[in-house]
Amino acid sequence: MADQRNSNIGQNPKPSTQAKRRVRAQGADIKGTLLVAVLRAMSILPLAVLRFKGLCLGWLLWRFNAQAAKVSRENLTYAYPVLPDSQRERLVLTSLQESGKTGFEMAAVWARGEGWLQNHIVAEENPELLHSNDMGKGVMVLSPHVGNWEVLSGYLGQACRDITVMYQPAQLPALDDLIRTARLRNIKVAPADRSGVMMLMKALRGGEAVGLLPDQVPTEGAGEYADFYGKPALTMTLIRQLHKKTQANIVMVFALRVPGGFKIVCQNPHPDIYSEQPDIALLGLNKSVQQCIDPQPSQYQWQYKRYRRQPEGEPRPYRFK
Repeated sequence: MADQRNSNIGQNPKPSTQAKRRVRAQGADIKGTLLVAVLRAMSILPLAVLRFKGLCLGWLLWRFNAQAAKVSRENLTYAYPVLPDSQRERLVLTSLQESGKTGFEMAAVWARGEGWLQNHIVAEENPELLHSNDMGKGVMVLSPHVGNWEVLSGYLGQACRDITVMYQPAQLPALDDLIRTARLRNIKVAPADRSGVMMLMKALRGGEAVGLLPDQVPTEGAGEYADFYGKPALTMTLIRQLHKKTQANIVMVFALRVPGGFKIVCQNPHPDIYSEQPDIALLGLNKSVQQCIDPQPSQYQWQYKRYRRQPEGEPRPYRFK
């Protein structure tokens, strides 16, 4: 037995599962390190240059009919069915260009200091809505993917007395470090799990603010279907649950792209969001998101597959050739 055990000495042992995971993590970190280096290099460019690069990227995605263009086109067909085809196609292009700008702007938002961000917030609309928790009542800040949502983390960390947001770590460790440093300034973090929900509940009951993304497809069991631009969309139920248990105020907040920087817009949600009837409240949440989108639809992230989950019997979307 001893001879058999020692017969492998000097040979290359088969790597363990843990060793393989460490190698993969190191490889991922190398990728993240390289990506962070690129982002930091891009971040020194003027905002106008970053936006021009994003505009060009969006045109290329449209010109070569990339999947982002196909998803945008299908989503816009659901959202604005009576819009003439030529106008809708123009909206597909401008939406891709605006999303391209968002992508390039993130380099500066993440890698430049807090002072850079504050200097590029050039206007605010109804910021007093964020201060309703001064009366001891919690505030749910709902931020749909309109404009550049990454700008909001730095802004809300300054505008709100205390705010807790859910955070899902990036897969690349080095990139995650960069994002956490930038996104979580002056902000408390809750994990995207049950313990995080309890943290949000505690914060609201203590008269603090919490931040949530209202237009993401929720995980299994965390949502129900409600109409969004005339089509069923799986919609998170967490917002209604938090409001029901805390009676917190709700504010819609987004950062529009404007010349020279960003305009922070705060607005009241659709009143149906406060309904005691669950189906009406859920529909009110989607109406609240639509109210943020409709004045400037080109700045919404139409490339997101919001309808990828459908009720049984409904046609499956995004089946591109």
